[in-house]
Amino acid sequence: MLEIDGAKLLLDCGWDHRFQKETIQALHDIDLKEIQGVILSHSDIHHLGALPYCFAKLGLNCPVYCTYPIWRMGFYSLYDAFQGIMDEWCDFDLFSLDDIDECFSPPEKHFIDLSYIQPIKILDDLVTLTPYRAGHTIGGACWKLSKDTEDILYAVDYNHHRERHLNESWVMSFVRPSLFITDCVNFTTQTLHKRKELDVQLLQTVVETCGNNGNVLIPTDAGGRCFELLFVLYNFWKKQDLFRRFRLAFLSHTASHARKAVELMLEWTNDDCKKKFDEDKRNVFKWSKLIVARNLQELQKLAQPPVCVLATNPYCEHGFSQKLFEEWCSNTSNCVILTQKVPPASISGKLLEVMEKRRKGLGVDQTVTYKRRRKVRLQGEELQQYLEKKRKEEEEERERKRQAELAEADSSDEEMEELDQELKPVTVQATFPMFNWFQPNDEQDVYGAPMDFSIYEDLPDKISQKQSANGESVEDMEEDEEETPFKSIVEDFKVTVRCKIRYYNFEGRIDGKSLRLTIQQYMQPKKVIVVKGSEAGRQQFADFCNNLSNPVEAHVPAIKETITVSSTAKICSLLLEHALDEQCNFVKIQEDYEVCYIQGMIAVDGSTSQRILTKVGKNDRKKFLPRKHGALFLGDPKLIDIKQKLTKEGQPSRFVLSSNNTGTLVAGKNNNLRIEKKRSNTNWKYKGVLSADYFAVRDTLYSSFDVL
Repeated sequence: MLEIDGAKLLLDCGWDHRFQKETIQALHDIDLKEIQGVILSHSDIHHLGALPYCFAKLGLNCPVYCTYPIWRMGFYSLYDAFQGIMDEWCDFDLFSLDDIDECFSPPEKHFIDLSYIQPIKILDDLVTLTPYRAGHTIGGACWKLSKDTEDILYAVDYNHHRERHLNESWVMSFVRPSLFITDCVNFTTQTLHKRKELDVQLLQTVVETCGNNGNVLIPTDAGGRCFELLFVLYNFWKKQDLFRRFRLAFLSHTASHARKAVELMLEWTNDDCKKKFDEDKRNVFKWSKLIVARNLQELQKLAQPPVCVLATNPYCEHGFSQKLFEEWCSNTSNCVILTQKVPPASISGKLLEVMEKRRKGLGVDQTVTYKRRRKVRLQGEELQQYLEKKRKEEEEERERKRQAELAEADSSDEEMEELDQELKPVTVQATFPMFNWFQPNDEQDVYGAPMDFSIYEDLPDKISQKQSANGESVEDMEEDEEETPFKSIVEDFKVTVRCKIRYYNFEGRIDGKSLRLTIQQYMQPKKVIVVKGSEAGRQQFADFCNNLSNPVEAHVPAIKETITVSSTAKICSLLLEHALDEQCNFVKIQEDYEVCYIQGMIAVDGSTSQRILTKVGKNDRKKFLPRKHGALFLGDPKLIDIKQKLTKEGQPSRFVLSSNNTGTLVAGKNNNLRIEKKRSNTNWKYKGVLSADYFAVRDTLYSSFDVL
């Protein structure tokens, strides 16, 4: 949670893949009714999984800021996760499909979707919120919050590399934010494999496994990283004409909707995808030969082995990936390919342990034990108790309806009696006699022929007449089977893993080496807060920031710990008197700000306690105001930038070693000009012999600042 001048914002609202209530206990300890906005950075469960629960059970009621793909794919991710849980967990009651619908549709009820670099004023127009491209997932965003001269950058799970369908993140383009809120998931990983190497390793493993009549399982998500994997696999299948030999399938409860939705999101993809559509009129996501299945029955019907299946979810828990793993893990010809880091306690995490044990030569057959939740039908006393409870509820419902009908009938009778008393009977006498004959109103069809409704009467169903061996009809047995209630049980499940296990990093996150360069050379933030990553990795990242030559204040907060990061800028909000407002001559600096120099006296309004800057009176002018103010140099250029400017203008310059933590640049044809800057502050010194070079270098130095 981020608090700015008393206004509270939630930075993402995620959950774990198991939807354990203890994981989000911190959300129960705060009053979500005070939250004035939620900012979403990605569309997976870890960034928005708790939204339906918070809106339905915890009283959250505020706008949610995100991009359109985050809203759409997040909706599908939650639907898929919920259906996967309900297949095993029949008494899951934290939220329902109705809660998801209430939260996500219609989108304008809670969500405000923005495009990249589209600013919006929030918190009574005090803060400007702007999304920027983050990579990692389609529509993924990092967010800049600007207030006065302070910038807060929130960026988690961003990717500095360009991918098959996504552009790289814009995080490295930010310079000197006041606060950088980020993660360090891969900080301990120096460098990742190159994209082409990963593609080759993945495709070789898939083709080799399918070529040996084996099946490949790739656990993935429902609307994020799955598109990068599908992009690589489908294009390879198409290029090598493998559809005749092997099958490629996407298995998810929302697979069909997600695939159709991504076809309409080309504006959120990289330049290559847009170019192919503009020039070749070809949608790169038009995967006509991809088998899309919503359940295991569809997969078995449409995809005959050997098959490569991308199934939800990436943790092999509560989803199709777990069921396929349990079915395929005993066959040595099959292969499970993991593509992202997962918690060690998950099934996928235990498979990574099996892979490490095999590398150490501890045997091919490894046993994996985990707790599995499954549905079983109620029997015996439990079934009788359930039926008795259901019968009582039905009786109470019927009694309630009967009482409501009686109350309604009594009220209508009283109204009719009152109406009869008010109205007097009126006798109407016919003026002309009528014939004693009438025409029956027979129902006719559109051609005028009489209709015989007897042929539409309910007839005994021939299928229901088929008797089973015990004398019951087949249809009745099916109805009883469907109506039989279930319960969920948790049991220890053990499987012997004989299939191959591979890990290729396709998670699309920045690596440790690039993160160090971002902090040290490109961004150089004033303060850093690390909110995601392992405990050891977060502490190492904080130590790295604190030990830089220009130290960056880094914080590693614990859960529910409050970090106070006050602004270092000395800013005072004032109301300008109208006479002073007319004298303001603003100068635009750094393309984002307008400043002016103004002199006045501060007065306090007694009724509102608002400070007002007023014009100085004639009697106080000599006492308080100088005749003319000195030049103000605004900005914080670097010595390397000044050196580059001097080189362009033909002025020789070079860096020299200096003591006292001071950077020194020697310039001039005779090396008699020195530009010095201490790293600890913004004080500059320019010394040299008066000459033409002196004034030329001074002009270059001045041009690096905004002079007021």
